[in-house]
Amino acid sequence: MQFPVDMLAGGGSIAVNMNLNEVIANLASEYLGGARGTYQPVHPKLHVNASQSTADVCHTAVRYRCWAGGADCGACSVNVSRQFRAKALELRPVVTISRTCLQDASRVSLGELSAPTQK
Repeated sequence: MQFPVDMLAGGGSIAVNMNLNEVIANLASEYLGGARGTYQPVHPKLHVNASQSTADVCHTAVRYRCWAGGADCGACSVNVSRQFRAKALELRPVVTISRTCLQDASRVSLGELSAPTQK
């Protein structure tokens, strides 16, 4: 399965969420005897994303993965947090766009998106 999401896509992770919904729907459909890409018997929007917001899906997927993998979520979270901070420092010089409730296409660095500004 692929995750073809534009790295500059704005919109609060909607593209990632919808792509994740399609991956889950395809896997579930195959498990239930359906074919990949047909959205039968499991549809990404009607069944997988039903009554969920984008913010819920990404966090739920991370928590589920920790649980399903038998990992200690606390230790896993600390490790992920450290890795995000390191990546934020590495990506600070890369400029991209951001979207907030008050303004679209604000110019920020990738490091600003994933870690607090360090002075």
